[in-house]
Amino acid sequence: MRKGKKRLLLVGLLVLVLVAVCGCGPEQELTTVQVNEVTHSIFYAPFYVALEQGYFQEEGLEIELTNGGGSDKSMTALLSGQADVGLMGPETAVYVRNEGRENYAVIVAQLTKRDGSFLLGKTPDEDFTWSKLRGTSVIGGRSGGMPEMTLEYVLKQNGMTPNVDLTVRTDVQFDLMGGAFIAGADDYVTKPFNPLELIARVKAQLRRYAYLGGMEKTPHTLTVGSIALDDDSKAVSVHGAPVSLTPTEYNILKLLMENPGKVFSSAEIYRMIWNDAPYGTDNVIAVHIRRLREKLEIDPGNPRHLKVVWGHGYKLEG
Repeated sequence: MRKGKKRLLLVGLLVLVLVAVCGCGPEQELTTVQVNEVTHSIFYAPFYVALEQGYFQEEGLEIELTNGGGSDKSMTALLSGQADVGLMGPETAVYVRNEGRENYAVIVAQLTKRDGSFLLGKTPDEDFTWSKLRGTSVIGGRSGGMPEMTLEYVLKQNGMTPNVDLTVRTDVQFDLMGGAFIAGADDYVTKPFNPLELIARVKAQLRRYAYLGGMEKTPHTLTVGSIALDDDSKAVSVHGAPVSLTPTEYNILKLLMENPGKVFSSAEIYRMIWNDAPYGTDNVIAVHIRRLREKLEIDPGNPRHLKVVWGHGYKLEG
């Protein structure tokens, strides 16, 4: 492949593809591969198992997994060099290629022939038919995204015209669809992963509410040791010097600063920051913690503030 092109994985086969692409022997030093997945998906279960079982390490690979929260964001990570491999649907790669860019994603693997989206409703319906969607409101996802395009295709196959026979919303960001569906008045939502994840989101919100004292905290300025966080301006500084953080890094730091000295497991951090079910998330959190240390600590290898409590999780101290 030409220099500058990025690798895009559609689904599964990630173990075989990464080994083939990186080709590291088990006796060589581990090669780090940054993988950005569009979302936690039941279709990626073999990948998560491989991570947990150490299959990649056996092949000389150290996988740093991050969650993009949408194919547009995952593609941005690929093209900007923040990720080596993307795990997402094909449509974004097609859009980028059609723009005539030299630095475009290369689709290197595909497992399923069909889109993996589910249509979720708020009440059980054992006799569901597509005609029942007439007159309803469906959160369809980003316009031009695979879930939304698949939904429109199925609707037309069943004699319905989107936004004529029913409302198909395309104004909700990918990673906010679950929360918007839970809190809003829409009847259905398309989600490209396990329906149990939506239940987990509800439980995660309830846990967060109880865990943080029964009410959402609304701090404006937080200070822990030499670290200061202004939640109004989203600014962070260390010893008065500004520090640039990604939104995810900021949210993790804010959670820890709201609860100084409290130990959070990787699963707890993931639930609270992503409002998502934690499947194979230890590596995801470890990557963000490492990057936070590099930005906040004088000596990241011997951190003063952001510490690991082995076997339990992470905490922030002054």
